[in-house]
Amino acid sequence: MRDPDAGTPLSEDWKRKAFRSAQHKSLICAGLVPYKIFILCGRFRPAGLHPQLRRAYLTDVAAVFFLALFLRCFYWWFLKGNDLFYGHPGGDVMYYQRWAGEIADGHWTASALFRGLPLYPHFLAVLDRLTLNNTALVRAFHLALGAVNCGLTYILGRTLFSRKAGILSGVLMAVSFTGIHYDWLMIPVPLLIFLSLVIVLAFLSAGSMGLPRAPRERSAHSERSEWFILGVLIGMAVLGDGKMLIFAVLVSAGLFLKGKNSWRWHTLKVVLLLAAGVLLFPAANGLRNKFFGGDWIWVSSQGGLSFYVGNNSCASGFFENPGFIRPTHEGQDEDQAIVAQTVTKRTLTPAQVSGFWRGRALEFIGGHPWEYGRLLLQKTRLFLTETENSYDLDLLLQREWKVKADINPFWLMAPLAVAGMIASRRVPGTGYVNLLIQSQALISLIFFLTHRHRATVLPFLIVYESYVIFELVHQLRMKNFKFVAGVLIFVAGWGLLFRPQAMAPKDVDFYRLTKSAAVREDKKDFSGAQALYQRALELRPADTNAMYNLANAYTRSGDWASARVYYEKILILNPNQVDALYNLGFAQAREGNDDAAFATVQRLLPLQPVSPDVLFQAGVIAQKLGKCAESGMYFQRLLRLYPRLKIQVDPVLNACP
Repeated sequence: MRDPDAGTPLSEDWKRKAFRSAQHKSLICAGLVPYKIFILCGRFRPAGLHPQLRRAYLTDVAAVFFLALFLRCFYWWFLKGNDLFYGHPGGDVMYYQRWAGEIADGHWTASALFRGLPLYPHFLAVLDRLTLNNTALVRAFHLALGAVNCGLTYILGRTLFSRKAGILSGVLMAVSFTGIHYDWLMIPVPLLIFLSLVIVLAFLSAGSMGLPRAPRERSAHSERSEWFILGVLIGMAVLGDGKMLIFAVLVSAGLFLKGKNSWRWHTLKVVLLLAAGVLLFPAANGLRNKFFGGDWIWVSSQGGLSFYVGNNSCASGFFENPGFIRPTHEGQDEDQAIVAQTVTKRTLTPAQVSGFWRGRALEFIGGHPWEYGRLLLQKTRLFLTETENSYDLDLLLQREWKVKADINPFWLMAPLAVAGMIASRRVPGTGYVNLLIQSQALISLIFFLTHRHRATVLPFLIVYESYVIFELVHQLRMKNFKFVAGVLIFVAGWGLLFRPQAMAPKDVDFYRLTKSAAVREDKKDFSGAQALYQRALELRPADTNAMYNLANAYTRSGDWASARVYYEKILILNPNQVDALYNLGFAQAREGNDDAAFATVQRLLPLQPVSPDVLFQAGVIAQKLGKCAESGMYFQRLLRLYPRLKIQVDPVLNACP
């Protein structure tokens, strides 16, 4: 059977020891991030705030915070008693928890390369260490962080516009169903929102609403330190959210171009300090990946595949997992390399694999410009539309509750926010908020739309929405009906152009059935799980993921013949599905058909030549067939790659005469 704790080659031990202390230091540094942020923003005060109004200001922040915290705790309590899928989160949640667990346990080098974006797993690892891996406390921290974000949204609205706009912004963020859901789910969204809000507020406090101060207006050392730390914050956010790299480029260009000619050199120095800070974390990440993985990966090795998923002849503008790749993070990491190496007929490094998929996407863009242009228009339309196809599975399965409880849905927020952006275009400081929203739009055009990633700009949209609501009231009192009519016509036209899109009921039923089947399977109700998977396959007969889960349910119940049938169906549709191949060989061996099992393992070996599971299974089956020399060859290769398995392998190896 597969051994997930197979260990690493002894030749890597010196690297692990060399960086063990560095790993603990990285956790300590990550834990100091809130302190650094506090220092950076310590001088921040809302524009125009008189000292005697400070108590009212703090009261507003506290009221927004506790309202948000109460609603998030109520949501947690409600789900505990009403959600069938409570305790069964989606694959992304489990992926981050496993990765964070490795880091928290000291296995900082367990993954040779950071395949995904590494910021959030390290943040989660710090929480795991501080709470002794208490999931409830970790979730409570996420909910509290979400409530802090609501307070920061109030501060942003008040700083840019007015106290009323700030209060409404904070309240709308507090009651947002999307915001509450992602704060509860334990994924990167609340952390990314927090960093985004802090970065924007830091820009607003850095000078005259974000522009560098003139030379000698303040101490040179203080300004250099402040802009460099701000760059470091942006660089840290880059490791969790790709749009922050676009934001950094746009902000740097804007700062330089808007700098006064009389002190353009001073502005250039500020931009260079900002850029140096931005590059610090990606450079450290690239160095770590080069040292342990042997490849320069600055942010994530998934970029090439993600670019291909969003830009190919079958792309829809959403994330749709390719049929030839398993729909798990681990499956994507492995299968993208298997397919790339099969096509190129050579071994590729992770950077080369990413380049392969990026090249395939560029071939589509260059070879089909008109089709790509239509795809860009489709992505633009989707970014401005409330569409359930962009939801993650956890949110999709709460669609009925969202419809009832979401008093400020995206289809209402978006047109009001855009109207607010237009109406406030001359307000100082709004340029940085606009650049952040535009960066999210650009990253969606480059890759694809997911509601989760778009939610990271939710507070900024809400701030503009709140502004235009009070501006409408003000203009109505001033009897400026032209402005009021213009906004209302704009919102109505938006509603006609970008109507909300619900997912097809058939597709929702499919996802609900497969998720329900997984819950039954976890409860050892294999017959119930099998029945639900069968119903799901009636809706999507060619879905290899549902077939695979059904076959596994048969395997767990000991029905090897039925499991084998579905594994074989999967391999007809996707011959390189390595999990199906491995489990097919296992089922064949359990049926007593060792010859067929050995042939299946032979198909698998070229696809997973260094897998400890595959090598061990090949050795065991070869031994059962009396092929002792071949069996010994597989076991010896296994021990060369994974010396720590010697205790487990030696008894089996010595059993063959």
